Amino acid sequence: MSTEGYPYARVSPDGKWIIYYVQRSSRLTPVRLMRIPVTGGTPQLILTAPVVEYRCARAPAMMCAFDENSSDGKRRVFRGFDPVNGNTWKLATFDTEPNAAYSWDLSPDSTRIAITKIGSHHIYLLALNGPGRREITWSGSSGSGNWSGFDWSSDGTGLFVGHRSAFRTSLYFIALNGTVHLLWNPKSYFQTYGVPSPDGKDIALDAQEIDSNMWAVENLESR
Repeated sequence: MSTEGYPYARVSPDGKWIIYYVQRSSRLTPVRLMRIPVTGGTPQLILTAPVVEYRCARAPAMMCAFDENSSDGKRRVFRGFDPVNGNTWKLATFDTEPNAAYSWDLSPDSTRIAITKIGSHHIYLLALNGPGRREITWSGSSGSGNWSGFDWSSDGTGLFVGHRSAFRTSLYFIALNGTVHLLWNPKSYFQTYGVPSPDGKDIALDAQEIDSNMWAVENLESR
């Protein structure tokens, strides 16, 4: 039985391809990034690399990017790639903690990468068109929990961040100046993230809901 999977499909910046990766059967196996026309057709190999995650900008920017861990686990290396010819190039590096989990996203115009350690309240913006790094420190969620989403807004003015804790989830918009807006805070949901539409007028929410029922049983001893 195959242990491969096909998670996390994304659309190329020009809207012509669906990009996905063939999930590795073990951590030592490189990932195969694939593409298939949105109109259907035969899957094609883009590249093979030790990919952790990948993201794509939006037209007119035409770049996609993926990250990989350094051999000692102390750095994330970001590389750009062309979804058509498979060419890759180094974009930036970011120092990380070996056992920590991180989320990141490529800005819609492909000029910045936002990255954060999951569970922290610090977002780092890495400039890709020259040297420079900014830090955003924010507050807004309380209690224990983790982030469950990290996505740039369509206009590049901030990020949508999902925060989850026991039996509750919250969706925030964090502007680049650190201002926090609580957008959604329902009960009985334990995970969510928000992905904006290309025109920025709508947002698609993925939410996992907890639903349970209880029944009273009468005359149990007679049964």
